[in-house]
Amino acid sequence: MTTQIFMDLDETLIHTISVSDHGKYSSITKGKKRCDFEGEMSFPRPEAPELLRICRDLSDEVIIMAVETANYAQSLNDSFNLGFKKNDLFAREYFLFGQKNLSPKGVLIDNQESDEQALEQELETLGINPDCHLKIPQFSAPDFKDCKIFLWDWSIAYQSCCRYRSGRNVDEIRIQ
Repeated sequence: MTTQIFMDLDETLIHTISVSDHGKYSSITKGKKRCDFEGEMSFPRPEAPELLRICRDLSDEVIIMAVETANYAQSLNDSFNLGFKKNDLFAREYFLFGQKNLSPKGVLIDNQESDEQALEQELETLGINPDCHLKIPQFSAPDFKDCKIFLWDWSIAYQSCCRYRSGRNVDEIRIQ
């Protein structure tokens, strides 16, 4: 069973734009929950709570990955009540120190394409096989794609390989 699931933060759980660009997207971001941090505005993916619930049901450890600083990631975690503890956060510092093979049995959920250098660096840092990268639709302006099909497909595929901690079977799972 996979013991750790790593969730990318930017464009997977959250989308961030500069305050100066907000005017371009004000009609589609109006009324949405947001967090302002150092001249930027961040918006949570609407399905983020459901995605995190499924991940937490499937794994004992769900960890946020961010190429930004730990302070940035923690600020968004706190603002959007994502439920990560400080030790459940892999930020820029892990990548800068060149650490490798931190979780070879882990799974990474990220919006990046398999040939992107940033993804290669994340996979190398974690030490996981590219087959354990699950590509989620990118959550960004202007279309803000949802991930409902990803949630359904991924949870069923994952469950066919592993049992829930609670012992529930695949046919007992329903995406809300």
